Amino acid sequence: MLPPGFKSVSNRKGTNIHDAQLGEEPAVMTNNSLIEPNGNDDMCTDHAATTKLAENYNVMETAIMSIDCPAQQPCGEVDERSVLGLKNAGSTQCIIDSSPSSESLLPSPQALFVKSSPVWHIVEAMHVFKELPQQPHFIPLQEVPPTLREGMALGMMVSFADLVKVTMEASIGNDMEWFEDKIRTISHLEANGFSVQSIQSAMTEMVKVKTEHTSYHCEIGKLSSKLVENMASSSRAGALLDEKDEAAARLEEELVSIRQESQKIAKEKEKIDAEVVSIKTACSGYEDLCSGVERKFKEVLAGLQRKRLT
Repeated sequence: MLPPGFKSVSNRKGTNIHDAQLGEEPAVMTNNSLIEPNGNDDMCTDHAATTKLAENYNVMETAIMSIDCPAQQPCGEVDERSVLGLKNAGSTQCIIDSSPSSESLLPSPQALFVKSSPVWHIVEAMHVFKELPQQPHFIPLQEVPPTLREGMALGMMVSFADLVKVTMEASIGNDMEWFEDKIRTISHLEANGFSVQSIQSAMTEMVKVKTEHTSYHCEIGKLSSKLVENMASSSRAGALLDEKDEAAARLEEELVSIRQESQKIAKEKEKIDAEVVSIKTACSGYEDLCSGVERKFKEVLAGLQRKRLT
């Protein structure tokens, strides 16, 4: 069964080339096989900066996974490790080639799996492997049953191509879980011998920027909440101020009216006071007249008394 998106091609019979060409020198894989990276990492720019998240998920370069030594032979240091492809009758076999000068870490130079699926031709012809040539060793696949190895290797090839594609199309709006998934994928592919330095560096930088972006958005959210609270408080204070201004305006109107009444009363008082002065003056004049009449009355009475005596 082919992965989604692949077209069927004619099946080529898988053959164990190790047995058929044991005496022949293996040929390095080319076009349809995995080859060493040519150092073309222009697709993504390397950055030195890392983030705590990247460190937690082993984003930085890690050592190639070690292989357990078999019980029947001692372990030796590997001087050279490469994945070589042998072609015969349209089938390619992946083996581990160690330097003859040192003891192999593998139990024997037996093949990891036979590249018998026609899907290999389609996958290896993808544009991404021309831009970023790969030669994964797939050493961790020794831990899985042989029947599963080829399918899992194909899956990792497709996953690498998809990883490059989605990385190129990444958006800062992607959630952090998206970036964490890509970091784990990069770590897994690196453990299987994929050259992921450029993607790793780019993803590390993107995670750093995403972390800063998330932090800034968090601050914006806090400030926005504070802004809403302050605007609500300002609105309430404005309404209260309007009420006080209206009350003050009413008091100003009342004060004007009171002042007008006060001025009116003051004028009336002035008029009354003037009348009081006039009345007092009149009373004083009449009092003087009364005094004069009284003196005259006394004079008349005194004259009458004098006449009787005479």
